[in-house]
Amino acid sequence: MKKRRSLWALWGLCLLGTCFLSSCGDPDQPIGDMKWEVILPEGLIVTPEVPAAASVYSARRLCIQDLDLPGELLHGETEDEQVWATSVEFWSTWEESNSREVLVVYDNGMAFGSRPVTASTGSFSYSLWDGEKAKAVPYEDVCSIGALGQDWKEQEPWNQNGDFTQTDLDFLPLQEAQQSVISRFAGWDVTLIPHGSLALDVDTLNEHQTLFRQELLAINSAEYEEKVWQKEEEAYALRFRQVVDGIPVVDQRDWVPLSTSGRSTAYHTKVTALADRQGVFWLDAVSLLQVGEEVTESSVLSAQEAYSCLVQYCEQNRMSTDRWSVLQGELMYAPLFCGDEVTEELELVPVWLFTMQENYVITDETTGETREVTDISYLTFRASSGEILTTAFQGV
Repeated sequence: MKKRRSLWALWGLCLLGTCFLSSCGDPDQPIGDMKWEVILPEGLIVTPEVPAAASVYSARRLCIQDLDLPGELLHGETEDEQVWATSVEFWSTWEESNSREVLVVYDNGMAFGSRPVTASTGSFSYSLWDGEKAKAVPYEDVCSIGALGQDWKEQEPWNQNGDFTQTDLDFLPLQEAQQSVISRFAGWDVTLIPHGSLALDVDTLNEHQTLFRQELLAINSAEYEEKVWQKEEEAYALRFRQVVDGIPVVDQRDWVPLSTSGRSTAYHTKVTALADRQGVFWLDAVSLLQVGEEVTESSVLSAQEAYSCLVQYCEQNRMSTDRWSVLQGELMYAPLFCGDEVTEELELVPVWLFTMQENYVITDETTGETREVTDISYLTFRASSGEILTTAFQGV
C-alpha cells in the first residue's frame, strides 16, 4: 500500500489574495470570497518543456487493414483465418520448432460474416505461440505488463515491476530493443516514444516465480505449473506512447469519466511489447491514430496556471486533502469526438492530465474489520482554458 501524502503539504497553499483564472473549474460552483495562490510542488509536472501554444489536429483511428500486417509480421504463410465477433485472427503455418504466430486485427465486428475487414480501429495484437500456449503467458504471471510506466498501479509481490531494472541484458542493449519497435511503427507513420520499459532478468524472474508458486499453493490452486526460468528466457518488457509534435497522446483508459449525457466512449493509445534474443514475440497496439491536417492553434496554460485550475476544482468539489493527493501532471493530447461514435471524426486537443490518488478506509459490515483502500483516477483540463473535461465529445 502506498504511503498517503498530505495534499495540503503537497500543494503548499498560501493565502495571499491572488485570484484564480476565471476559466478554471465549474462555473456553477463559484469559490466565493476565498482567494488563493498556489505554489507548484517541485517535480510534480513531468512535461520537460511547456510550449505557449500547440496545434489542434484532425485525426482518425488508423485503418490497420491498409498496412498488410499479415505480410509484414507473420514470418510463415497464413494458414488459417478465423472471424470472431470483434476481430479477425490470422494464423501462420506451424514451424519445425512446434511454434506458430497469430495476428489479431480488431474490427468491432465489421468483418463478421463478410470480407474484407474495413474498420478503422487502430488496434491489433501479435503473438508467438510455443505449442498450445502463447509464449508471453509465463511472463504475465511474474511481471505487471499492463502497469508498465504506471508505478502507482497496485501490484502483487510476485509481479512487482519495481523489482526489475532498466539495465541492459546480455543479448541486446535496451535502447536497441526499443528502437526496433519504434522503427517498425515509423514505417506506418506512427511516432512512438518509450514509456516504462523493464529488463526481465533471470534472477528476478525466478524470485517472482517462487512467490507466485507460494500464493497459488496457499489457495490450493491446481492451475500452477512448475517453472524455472533460464538465462536464455530473459526479455525486455516495453511500453510506448504515440506522440504528436513531441506531446504524448493520452494512454490511460479512464482519462475522462462517464459523462452526464451517458456518452462514455473515449480513446487512449499505447503500444506494449515483449522481446527476447529472438526478437519481439508479443506486441499489442491500442487505438493508434492517423493524424490529419492542422485545424487551429491553441494557447497552452503554463504548468502553474494548470495547477491552479486543479486546486480550485478540488476545493470546489470538497476533495479533502487528507484523502486526496496529486501524483503527477502532464501536458498531453486528447482525442475528442467532433461528431458521434459512428463517424469517429476526432480532433487532437492539448490537455493537462493530472493523476490523482484517493486513500480511504472501508469497514466490513459483517466482521467490523477495516482496511485501507487506494484508488487512482484522473482529472483532465483543456490546456487552452482550464475547463474540466467530463466527456470525450466536443461541445458536451
